[in-house]
This record gives sequence, C-alpha cells and structure tokens, in this order.
Amino acid sequence: MYDSMALGTAGFTAALSIHRLQQNDVKPENGKVVVTGATGGVASLAICMLKNLGYHVVAITGKDSEHEYLLSLGANEVISEIQ
Repeated sequence: MYDSMALGTAGFTAALSIHRLQQNDVKPENGKVVVTGATGGVASLAICMLKNLGYHVVAITGKDSEHEYLLSLGANEVISEIQ
C-alpha cells in the first residue's frame, strides 16, 4: 500500500503508459523511447521506470536548465524542444 501511494497518480499513469508500450511489443532492444514534457510528474516517473526496465530514454524538454536533472533521473539523452 505504501509503495503504491508513494508513486501516486502520476506513477500509476506512467506505469500504465509503459504497460501499453509493452503490450504493443515496444522492447528495449527495439531502439530509443522518447519522453516529451520530460520534467512533468508523469514523464519524470516514466523516465525512471523506463531506465530501470533497460530502455534507452530520450527526454525532450523546453527547460534548458533542467538537463542535468533529467539525466539524473535516468535519461540517456536530453533534447531541447524546437521553438
């Protein structure tokens, strides 16, 4: 119970998204996975989860100051949004 509440709604949503990717045969060996809006709650948890599952994660953000944060979450690459 504690673990599920610690992740909250954002974690549950991220997990559901990853589950759906896996249902559609998206596997780590298939290539990179892109996460947009990467500093948001769902996206930042998805980055951690995807990294722990062995995916190569590319985070996309418009916040140049957050690149190190996203790398610390587990992103392999960080791309700034094209304005």
